[in-house]
Amino acid sequence: DRIIRVAKPFAQIFIADANFGIIARDAEIAQLVINICHKYDKRVVVLTNWAKNTSDRVVKIAHMLYGAGLCGAITLSAQSFDAEVLQIANRSNIRVETYRKMQQRFRELSVPTYTDLIWGLPGESLAKYRDSIEEIIQSGGSPVVYPLLLLNNTEYTKEKFRADYRIKARRLPCNPGIDELAADCVVEHSAMSFDDWIEGLMLRLTLCVFYKSLLHCTLRLISERTGTRVIDLVQRLVRDRKSVV
Repeated sequence: DRIIRVAKPFAQIFIADANFGIIARDAEIAQLVINICHKYDKRVVVLTNWAKNTSDRVVKIAHMLYGAGLCGAITLSAQSFDAEVLQIANRSNIRVETYRKMQQRFRELSVPTYTDLIWGLPGESLAKYRDSIEEIIQSGGSPVVYPLLLLNNTEYTKEKFRADYRIKARRLPCNPGIDELAADCVVEHSAMSFDDWIEGLMLRLTLCVFYKSLLHCTLRLISERTGTRVIDLVQRLVRDRKSVV
């Protein structure tokens, strides 16, 4: 109550929960935040980490907060849609069938979403990476791609794991525009060459420039008329850039 009362308009309030929406109480918390905002006639921006295995409860809570004007696009965390890659990462993320149903439900409620992918996961090739992006696009989502960082106390930093998957990393800025914020970024492993990694980053950039803005409708139309995957059309733009250069 006090936090919202003293907050400036449109202040960001982060609910520090790794899986918000995973238990019934979370819906009560969301309703409480909505009620207090109404009480003080205050608009804030509510941020959180949504439950990884998205459920009907997450859809309900997101719809509540979005309808109250307290949140924007909802994150559907996938990292990858390849079963082998997720097994190596020791993750049991949202199933493809569940993901498609949740995307459809969010669209029906007019709640925008975006889906996190991580480029550079051990076991993931450039082809698998493209498949994951296409899955998001065809499900009506918006892909957001992050590079894989070697974070402390994760499996990826263990010497045996790095040796088994021939992981190579470089110290690079991990946030565009903030050079001093650097991290060890995976740039190569047994299923991904350094050239593949660069290609994947170019694909990420091209997605942002063309699919998410300039040529969104055009790419969707060409894909529908020709039967060519959207990601393959975007890949063509990457290759055409190389030929022009």
